[in-house]
Amino acid sequence: AWHPRLPDLLCLICGDEAQVWNLRKVINRSMLMSEKKPVMLDTPENEAEMFTRLQHGGVRVCSAAFAPVGEQRIAIGLANGDVAVVDYTERSVVRTIHTYTGEPVHFVAWRKSLHHRDGYILTCAGRATGLVLQLWCAFSGDLCSSLSLVADADRRQIFNSTHVDPSGSFVVISYASLQPTGWAAEDNGLYVVHVRRQAAKSGDDTANRVPRFDYVSLFTTESPIVS
Repeated sequence: AWHPRLPDLLCLICGDEAQVWNLRKVINRSMLMSEKKPVMLDTPENEAEMFTRLQHGGVRVCSAAFAPVGEQRIAIGLANGDVAVVDYTERSVVRTIHTYTGEPVHFVAWRKSLHHRDGYILTCAGRATGLVLQLWCAFSGDLCSSLSLVADADRRQIFNSTHVDPSGSFVVISYASLQPTGWAAEDNGLYVVHVRRQAAKSGDDTANRVPRFDYVSLFTTESPIVS
């Protein structure tokens, strides 16, 4: 995962840890071709520097996303269904979000909000045959909205990718059939979930709005979408 505002920061997932790398030292790289194999020439002054390692009790890390604004934080999706919000400069857990799914959080995205200082965190947990999509307030850890999707078992469908647009208004989840019937309308497609901001209570002004899942649209494709 790349930092949305600092292009030198990159988060890599390695087993039970998330590594934050500072790439600002990577300059003037040269590539030579030797026997048709690329050779990278690095010197000590232009090697990348590991900023920090983040672990959470030995639980496998599945996904990560940097905070778009404000403090130096990162959301880490874990295999036990939790999301750890971590200050990567202090290596301290600021908040733990429990999705209560017990399934790996294989996708996490952190998006800005006009109405909440820290924005909101979108999580997708589950297996290939069933997913739980959730929206969380990053500041309080409160659940804003939740949506469950179940693949068609008769057609052996599986979910294979999850994406969110830069504005955070649409979530796209694709699916494919392991036993295609030859009909695109039945085999492959994608769900587009719209995220809408709504007043938390009747009569509240726009300063107190929270996001929620508004509607889901289904689109079919001739070929599977794998990424």
